[in-house]
Amino acid sequence: MVTVGLVREFTAELAVTRHAGSVAIVQTVTGPVSVQTGKELGSLATLIGTGGIPAHGQDAAAALATGLADPAEPPSLKPKNPALLVDSGYVPFAYGLSAEKEPDAALTLGSAHMHPVGERPRERNKNGRTA
Repeated sequence: MVTVGLVREFTAELAVTRHAGSVAIVQTVTGPVSVQTGKELGSLATLIGTGGIPAHGQDAAAALATGLADPAEPPSLKPKNPALLVDSGYVPFAYGLSAEKEPDAALTLGSAHMHPVGERPRERNKNGRTA
């Protein structure tokens, strides 16, 4: 049986693993060489959880922490120490689509729907604006 705790444990881990790369040592005729596959996300400044468990679960910090670098897996290029934010409005599609043509508007929209893990989302009025 799948439990909420089990889903929470793997949510961010699977999402970040899909995007983060890794480093492997490959033997060549001239000796060992480090080869990177995928993206280096170790210095990522912010990790945003959106919808589902991060936005509505009881422990968003624990859910997002599963997506962070693990010292037991040194080849992983997952984020090491990012700020953890939650998008409670499920609007990444909107600010993602508008970012290229209207970066300031996209930042304003995204910022209005995000809050640090552990803080309550901002109150919104009937028009969806923060009070």
